[in-house]
Amino acid sequence: MKKNIMKKWVEALRSTKYTKGRGVLCEMKDNGNKTFCCLGVLCDLYQQDRVKKKKKKLVVRENNGYLECKRFMYDGKKYYLPTSVRIWAGMRTRDGKIKDSFKSLAQMNDIEGKSFNKIADIIEAKWEIL
Repeated sequence: MKKNIMKKWVEALRSTKYTKGRGVLCEMKDNGNKTFCCLGVLCDLYQQDRVKKKKKKLVVRENNGYLECKRFMYDGKKYYLPTSVRIWAGMRTRDGKIKDSFKSLAQMNDIEGKSFNKIADIIEAKWEIL
């Protein structure tokens, strides 16, 4: 992946701006709070970059989820990176699969429940093979 994007992503994951979620890129709970998976944070950074550069953003649509929450789809994607985000970030795969490994960032976030700080450490160490 691109080093400059990696740095922004790691910084965002380590900040207190994003609340960690699981299973989808982004969802809004019935109390109005949004949660993100690590890939959803990257989508949000892409959106911010597009606004800053006055370029076309991802199409974001609400998709009703379970337990009265709203799940958001980015260019029709609810679980994985849209192609435009993947290309912008220079990532090889839509789920953040680490080259020569069976693991992906999506798996670490959703199944293993790793913290954003731990995922940020992995991205920082493996960015060249993401």
